[in-house]
Amino acid sequence: MKCIKTKPCNDCPFRRVSLPGWIGNWDKPEDLLTQSESEVGLPCHTSYNNEKRTLADAIKSAHVCVGSLQSANNSCKLYRNKALAGFAKKVGKNSDVLTAWEFVEHHNSTKIEAKTH
Repeated sequence: MKCIKTKPCNDCPFRRVSLPGWIGNWDKPEDLLTQSESEVGLPCHTSYNNEKRTLADAIKSAHVCVGSLQSANNSCKLYRNKALAGFAKKVGKNSDVLTAWEFVEHHNSTKIEAKTH
């Protein structure tokens, strides 16, 4: 992956002003968060090219999700992967980005609890 941007996209799900519950193709915010904090990283939803021949090729050409890196920084997550650690250092913290805990709460806030009678 590459790290060219230093700010998250306007519609990044890691931003505080993101649409609650909008996490793309992910079923649960916890699943997206797990991927974003993995040592593989998370491609930015605006740069991922589904037309590449393989997943590895698509990831190589994608930009890393800056929002996910800043969320990790805000949550005191340290990457062991040297490339991701370098990207995280480059983009720093951002108060406009949710911490990991806030991310889960923000994207679960739209769920309506079923009431039992």
